[in-house]
Amino acid sequence: MMIAIAPRQRITPMSQLAFYIATAHYISFFSGTMLQTSTKLPWSPCRSVSCPATHNCIQSPGIATVPHTGHKKVLVTGAAGFIGSHVASSLIERGDEVIILDEMNDSDELKSKQGKLKLLHEKARELARLTDRRGEDVLTFYDGGVNNHDLMIDIFERHTPKWICHLEEKAGGALIVEPPLHVRANVEGTANMLEYSRMFNATNVVIISSTNVCGDSHNEPFSPYAATKRSAELISYTYHKLFGLRVTNMRFSSLVPDKYGDGTSNCTSIDDVVARIQHAIDRSYPFQNFHLGGGQGLHSRR
Repeated sequence: MMIAIAPRQRITPMSQLAFYIATAHYISFFSGTMLQTSTKLPWSPCRSVSCPATHNCIQSPGIATVPHTGHKKVLVTGAAGFIGSHVASSLIERGDEVIILDEMNDSDELKSKQGKLKLLHEKARELARLTDRRGEDVLTFYDGGVNNHDLMIDIFERHTPKWICHLEEKAGGALIVEPPLHVRANVEGTANMLEYSRMFNATNVVIISSTNVCGDSHNEPFSPYAATKRSAELISYTYHKLFGLRVTNMRFSSLVPDKYGDGTSNCTSIDDVVARIQHAIDRSYPFQNFHLGGGQGLHSRR
């Protein structure tokens, strides 16, 4: 049931490097000019009062498609993390085929990740036994990250997942710790996932973001983490605008590890997060940024 592929590094090709440079120019223009005139744009700004930078909350016109309730083949990145493992578990429970991806080389979190993967495989084996399915039709695990080009191409060619849940990130909150790592994981990683989704015609892409993108009282990111998450949102919008990719960014605040968070404070329960992510996976929006936490719950155009 477990497929473990060692990460293989590959230098970013020049075509992708050119894209990142162009994107940087686009973000600079977007942040400096277009965002200051949001009322003139063809999409509505977020009206959540918990987000002081309302002009950073962009949506594309249109409503979600009819919820897809059938069997899905879902790729979940960052699946051995706290949120990722809960999301993967919930998708397994409801009968989806789940392909999970995570790097198992972080010594600080390795034991925790191994424990989460063990629980996921136990759940998958039990479901396979009860439903008379093959183990690989329930859960497949890959050891690696989205910046591993050869691995990602292999996953998409082998499994052809149409629903993408991109939860891999370099977290950091307000800490200023090795900004290049945040850029590589949150900007380059998201851009790569969007490119694979475009290449293989994904039906829907859900990406983890953060309420930190709303910035400080001056509407500016207050950490490298926040800056990279805002950049990732803007890159995802370019993929929607240029290629028609359907993308939903999920902005979460601090999490509590039980069911008692109710969205009325700056903490959000993991149960609520999982439910909202499932909602976004099943309902394909043209482009949306959803804001969960900070006292306002989920900002959604229905």
